[in-house]
Amino acid sequence: HLGKQPVVLSFFATWCRPCEVELPLLERERVRLAGTGLVVAAIAIDGPETAAQIPAVVRRLKLGFPVLHDADSAVVSRYNPRRGVPYLVLVDRGGRIVREREGWSQEHARTLPGEIEAIAGKPASGPDR
Repeated sequence: HLGKQPVVLSFFATWCRPCEVELPLLERERVRLAGTGLVVAAIAIDGPETAAQIPAVVRRLKLGFPVLHDADSAVVSRYNPRRGVPYLVLVDRGGRIVREREGWSQEHARTLPGEIEAIAGKPASGPDR
């Protein structure tokens, strides 16, 4: 998808409470911006002691985008070497990283929809905000 479609990568862990706020927001944006080609993917950085909890978290949060487990840290070492969570990477259609953010705040909750729309564009038709 990189270099062809706008991509949101969200690094999370099952034990991260702020991640449980961010991930459903990303799901809402994925649905809202359907038709723009936006790709959202979450990457779990859980170690072996909590990895088994990943599917339950995905079901509980009702996530409709791909959720991957980076068991060997190949992706996290490239995009999130400090292993922070939540950690968000926004990539534009040209494959350029336009935003990286670690952590969570209410300000971020307010600005994130506009940041994602900036890389994805507005949907041709779809649900209202």
